[in-house]
Amino acid sequence: MSRPAPYTAEQKQQALKSILESAAFRRSDQSKALLEYLCQQEQQGRANAVTEYEIGVQALGRPADFSPETDSSVRTRIHSLRKKLEEYYGGEASAAEFRLEIPKGSYGVKYVVQTQDEKPVSRPKPWLPFVLGALTVALLVGGWRLWSSRSQPESERFLKAAWGPMVEPGTEVTIALATPLQLYVRDFGNDPPPTGDPAFRTEIDRTPGFEQWYTRWRNHPLGKTAFLHPNHHSPLWGDASAALVVTQALAARGAHVETIPAYRTHAVALRERNAVLIGRPEYSETVSSLMPEGGMTVEYNPEHRRLGVHNRSPRKGETEWWYATDNLRLNYGLVTVLPTDQASRRRLIIFSGINSDGSEAGAKFYTSTEGLAQLEKRFGGRWPRKFQVVVRTESIDSYSLQTYFEFVRVLD
Repeated sequence: MSRPAPYTAEQKQQALKSILESAAFRRSDQSKALLEYLCQQEQQGRANAVTEYEIGVQALGRPADFSPETDSSVRTRIHSLRKKLEEYYGGEASAAEFRLEIPKGSYGVKYVVQTQDEKPVSRPKPWLPFVLGALTVALLVGGWRLWSSRSQPESERFLKAAWGPMVEPGTEVTIALATPLQLYVRDFGNDPPPTGDPAFRTEIDRTPGFEQWYTRWRNHPLGKTAFLHPNHHSPLWGDASAALVVTQALAARGAHVETIPAYRTHAVALRERNAVLIGRPEYSETVSSLMPEGGMTVEYNPEHRRLGVHNRSPRKGETEWWYATDNLRLNYGLVTVLPTDQASRRRLIIFSGINSDGSEAGAKFYTSTEGLAQLEKRFGGRWPRKFQVVVRTESIDSYSLQTYFEFVRVLD
C-alpha cells in the first residue's frame, strides 16, 4: 500500500533524477521530457491543474491550434509514461520506498511512500520447532527439483520457453518487416512541380472531403502543386512498433538482431534461420505463404465485407471470426509460432493483426511476463512446437494501450 509523502523539494528532485538516469528511461527521451514537465508543474502547485492542452503544447511541442478532441497524443504518451514508471518500480527500483506516481484519470504527479501492511506478531508455539524441522526435511528431500527449475527469474524462464534459441546470447535473429504498397501526398505549395522525383506520379482527386482531411492533419491547405507519390519502403505504425518491441526484448538478452524489409527475402530463406515476420497477408506474400494451413489467419470476409482474424477450422464452441469494433478502438492481433526445422533448433514467429496495432499488441503480449504466464498456465508448463494466439487490444489511433489474451490454438 502507499500513502502521500510530504517530502522536501530536494528529495523529490533526487527521486526524479534517479528515474531519468535509470535503464528503464535511458532511451525514452520523450517520456523523460514529459515527466520533467509534470514534476515542474507539481513543484509550482499545479499538479491537479495542468491541462491536456498545456501538456500537448508545452511538453510535446504540438502547435498552438492543437486540439485534444482530435489528437490523442497526450493520452497516449501519459499512458506510455505510466507503463515506464511501472517497469522502473517493478525492476531496478523495486526496493524504493519513496515513489513517484501518475494516478489513472489524472495528469498530475503524486509522491508516495510505499509501505507494507503491519502484521500482528504472535508468540511462538512450543511445538513449532518440531513442525519446522519436519518441513525442512521434506523440502530438502523433495524440493531440489523445484529449486532447480526455478533458479532463473520467472520472466526469463517464460521468455526462454516462448522464444527458444532467440533469447540465447549471440543468436542471430532476422526481423522481416512487411511494407504495403502505398501512395503518400507530396505537397510543394504553389511552386513548379519537381522533375524526376518520383519516376511516375498520380494526380490527386481533390474532393472537399480529401481537402478537409489533409488540412486537419497537416495544419495548412493543400497546395496547387501536389500529387501522390508511390512507395513500397514504409511500414505501418503498429508493425514498426512491434519490430521495436521485439528488438528491445531480444537485444537485451544478447541476441544479434537485424531488421530487413520482408519483400527483400523469401519464405524459404526465413525457414533457414531464427526469424520474426511482422505484417499481414493482405500486403505481404511472405506472410501469406507462411500462415499454417488449417490454422488461423487474417483475411477478408466477402460475405460480411470485413477484415478479421479467421479461425479456418473452428472446433465446436469456438469463435470463427474476430472483427474490430468501436471504430477500431477494440482490435485483434494474431501471433503464430512455428519451428523451422524438425529439431526445433530454429523458430519463426509471425505477428499480424486486423489493423497494425494488432501486430504491436501481439508483440507486447508475447514479450510480457503477464502474457507469457497465461500461456504457461494454459499449456500446463509444456509448450507445444506449433501454436497460434489471438490477442485483444484497446487502442487509440493505431497505438495499442492494453492487451488481453483471447484464444489459443495448438497446431497439429
